[in-house]
Amino acid sequence: MSSVILSFRFKITTRPMSTDRCKEDTPFLERSVEELGWIKSNFCLLIVGIAGSDFIEVLLKRFPKLRIIAMDKQPRLIEKARCFNIRDNITYCNADIEERETLKYWLGTARKILSYHNLERVTDVKKAFKNFHDLLVPGGTVAVRFTIQNPVFNWMKEIFLRWRQFIRDLDAKSLPQSKEVDSDVSYQNILKSIGFEILCFRNMDGYRSFKSDTQCRSIISQVLLSTTVLRPSRSNEERF
Repeated sequence: MSSVILSFRFKITTRPMSTDRCKEDTPFLERSVEELGWIKSNFCLLIVGIAGSDFIEVLLKRFPKLRIIAMDKQPRLIEKARCFNIRDNITYCNADIEERETLKYWLGTARKILSYHNLERVTDVKKAFKNFHDLLVPGGTVAVRFTIQNPVFNWMKEIFLRWRQFIRDLDAKSLPQSKEVDSDVSYQNILKSIGFEILCFRNMDGYRSFKSDTQCRSIISQVLLSTTVLRPSRSNEERF
C-alpha cells in the first residue's frame, strides 16, 4: 500500500502599503489534522524541522496527550526547544532530512509526519521527499508546508553579506532557498514518482503587511535569529 501525502505549497510576494492578507483562513496545523483524520487519536507524530519551540507548544496545547518526536538538523534549535518544552511526551533528536545516515534509526517507523517550513532549507527537494517516504510505514501520511518563492530569502542573503561581521558560524546551507522547480505539475510528478498518493495539493499566494515598524522589526528579528548566531561582543541594541 502506497504512502499518502497532504501538501501545502504557497508563494509569498510583497505589496508595499498593502492591506491584503493571506487567503488561507484555517491554520496549517488544524487543516492537516482535520483533513487527514489525525484529530481522532492521540497519535505519535514525527516533526521534521521543528522551527523553534513555538510550533511544538501550539501542537501540545491542541493535543496535550500527543507523543512527539521532534527532529532538526540544527542542535541549537533543539536545545532551545528543550528549554521551553520539557515534557515526557517529547523526544528530541538531531537529524537532517537530506542525510539518510542520520535518519536510519527512524526509517520505516513513522505513521504520521509533519514538516512546517523546513524544505526551504534543503538543497535537494526530491531527496527530502524520498526520505519522508522512507521514514513512513506503509500507508503512513505526511503533511508538508513550505514556501517556494519569497523575496525575503534574497533580502536575507544581502543582509548576511553586509553584516557578516556581526554574525559567527554562518552556514550558507542554513539559509532559505528559492526553489527552481516552480510548477505544480513538476512537484506532483516528483511526489508520484517516489510513490506518494496526493490527497490534497494547495498552492496559494500570500501577502503580508505590518501595522508598524516595530512589528516589522520584531518579525525580521525572529527570522534572522532562527538562522544566525550574533557574536557575543555585540550588544542587543546592535541587532538593528
